[in-house]
Amino acid sequence: MNSENNLQELINERFRTAYDELVNTDKVPSQRDFCLKVGLNEGNFNKYYKGGRKVNNLILVNMTAAYGLSAEWLLTGEGEMFKNKDAIGHKINEVNKSRFGAGSGNAAYIGSGGHQNTGTDDTCRQELEKAKAEIEEWRSKYILLLEKINKV
Repeated sequence: MNSENNLQELINERFRTAYDELVNTDKVPSQRDFCLKVGLNEGNFNKYYKGGRKVNNLILVNMTAAYGLSAEWLLTGEGEMFKNKDAIGHKINEVNKSRFGAGSGNAAYIGSGGHQNTGTDDTCRQELEKAKAEIEEWRSKYILLLEKINKV
């Protein structure tokens, strides 16, 4: 249980680091925009940012999809913070701009089924599912590693 709490604290720390980097590099125009893209209630943002609330898998998946963050980095701190230029987030943002206008980029909305289904929506859902699977894979690996460390 202690290793799981430790893991969550590290993930929350990387959530803060990633958010700060996105703001500092002008990839996030506002806290509201970030919250919309990653599926966070704007009123609860500070609870997540300050570590008072656990950053859940859906938020992590949406962060990887919306901003091209690496699931491996978010969960383990290993590797680069961002994926390459062809990352899922760039694809989703391009789709969003073409469908909803510049700056909308609401990955959570696109995956929600809140409008008529198109081939583009199916592609976005598939990309979000891939990101979700990647998050789950790395989370499992990291928990196993922490359990092994605690046994030593």
